[in-house]
Amino acid sequence: MIDLISVYLPGQRPTSDVDFTQTTRRFGTRMADKNLLIRPYKDGTLLQGSLPKYWAGENASTLSRFQLQATLSKLEARTGLDLREGKLFAFEVGKTLLVNRPPREYLDTWYSFGRFKKWTVADCQTVKFVTEGRSFIGYDKRLQMKGQPMPEVFAGYHALRMELKYRNRKAVWKIYGRNLSPWDLTERHVLDDLENRWREFYRRIPKPRQVRIDLAGLTQKEFMTVLAHVGAKSYGYDRMNHLLSDGQKAGDVDRYVTSRIKAALREIAADDRLTDTTSLTEEVDDAVRRS
Repeated sequence: MIDLISVYLPGQRPTSDVDFTQTTRRFGTRMADKNLLIRPYKDGTLLQGSLPKYWAGENASTLSRFQLQATLSKLEARTGLDLREGKLFAFEVGKTLLVNRPPREYLDTWYSFGRFKKWTVADCQTVKFVTEGRSFIGYDKRLQMKGQPMPEVFAGYHALRMELKYRNRKAVWKIYGRNLSPWDLTERHVLDDLENRWREFYRRIPKPRQVRIDLAGLTQKEFMTVLAHVGAKSYGYDRMNHLLSDGQKAGDVDRYVTSRIKAALREIAADDRLTDTTSLTEEVDDAVRRS
């Protein structure tokens, strides 16, 4: 589940046997090995980038523990850097979940909590909770990859990506009360603990039960029908039926009108344009539990 890392290697320089100079349209000239940026400083080197992308060319998939070890070994062999002596300044724990609906529908159920500031981007295509030291982000992985092919396992599904990030050295230190190197992240007990922290953060996010309107292809008339459903649901269908029955008995509304209104209420209640988010929450809860 380890994805992006930012690691400082005091007193080290990348090997001169390999030319790491890259020329890119977006960043100009830079030093990098594939996607991993290499930034030499006077007293050391900073290395930043996604380990899954370095290994497989994409980070929708999750590296196994052995793949993570192989990735670090490959990186050391290519750069000549000793990552065991490195100090992590930031890293991400993430996983991409297979879901049946567009990710924005799941993210729309997430509410603010605690000290975390909530950021929402592009109609809930991305939701992020942030403090100085940590962040947790959920987003549509297919949209983020901008048309790049997804791994075969995602065929026929939407892809919800969730990442827990420790954003600075102080936040990393607080996990275990010491500095961590990239190789520490390959230890079984550390990986298990970080995966549990990722799950627990997701579980902490409030997800109140609410009604959500499916706007895809909605006409004006259908939209008004769905709003009627929202109003009737809020008022309560049982309460509405009692109101109509009492009104008929009191002579405020005749039997024909009462019958037509009740028929309309039954039709509105069956409208599949309006969904209960409970099933969305349960689907992701189950995917997180099984991950």
